[in-house]
Amino acid sequence: MSRGGRCNCFRFRVVRKRGARPSFSCSGHLNPTEIAICADDGLGDLDRAMASAYKGMLDSLPDNQRGDLIDVQRYWIAQRDSCGLDKACIRSAILARINALEGGAPPQPVPQPPQPAPASYLPRSGLSSGGVVREGPGTNYPQIGSLVLGEPITIVRDTGISMNNYNWFEISWHGGAAFHWGGIICSDGGSVPGIYQVCGPNGPP
Repeated sequence: MSRGGRCNCFRFRVVRKRGARPSFSCSGHLNPTEIAICADDGLGDLDRAMASAYKGMLDSLPDNQRGDLIDVQRYWIAQRDSCGLDKACIRSAILARINALEGGAPPQPVPQPPQPAPASYLPRSGLSSGGVVREGPGTNYPQIGSLVLGEPITIVRDTGISMNNYNWFEISWHGGAAFHWGGIICSDGGSVPGIYQVCGPNGPP
């Protein structure tokens, strides 16, 4: 301070790094993967690009196919969140999802430790991660119901009809036949080609 009572202090301006702005809110309760995305500008940018590609595909689909894409996206988010705070894992997951949504070549699936179960092992029990049940093996068939997360199912047969690297399976439902997408199914007792994974001790992820 000067003799005349005037301050000769320097003024400092705090410059903050631009915060990452992903497609979701960074306030409130966040899981570790969401925290990592919110703290990293590059991951935030990738997340917005993925969300834009997802919205574009969703808007392009007829109403009777949107439920399946929503199921796939919800399941992909669960896979992404399994990365925790591993930024390289998160980046790889988001890039792969953008590639799939924009029609690029899908990534090769990561092999599961259990040995594949031959088709002769069907029928077998499993669990659904929740999603649409259809009258036939594809999104062009009418929706006849839905399953909740962790709901037990009997996997009857593989139809051989694929969507996003996973097949449609006939399941036993309410005493009759119905069809459920393998990307939101886990199988008991061994892996089954066309189904996402083997059920863990706590059920589907």
